[in-house]
Amino acid sequence: AFINVKYGEGRVQLEMKESYRNLADAVAPYPFLVQIVEEAIQENGGQPVIRPIRGGTDGSKLSFMGLPCPNLGVGAANLHSRYEYACVEQMDVMVQVLLALCQKIAALS
Repeated sequence: AFINVKYGEGRVQLEMKESYRNLADAVAPYPFLVQIVEEAIQENGGQPVIRPIRGGTDGSKLSFMGLPCPNLGVGAANLHSRYEYACVEQMDVMVQVLLALCQKIAALS
């Protein structure tokens, strides 16, 4: 509206489409997924931090296509800013967490 007033009516049109949704909606029916992720993190010396996020990831898209994908950290911080960084030691820990997670999921079948 501001741009159309400033530069002339009809200059800008806005069409909004849903692109990502909150992962919590797709993961909520599968609480065991969050539980085994928590266990894998704790077994590798970490303290899980669980927060709802909107999405914006491949996991969000996959989750709403029927493959629930909790979003896991990778050892990075300050994402999408000029201060973004990744800590190699934290990434190494996440590799161990992912291996533990694979073992736990394999044991379910």
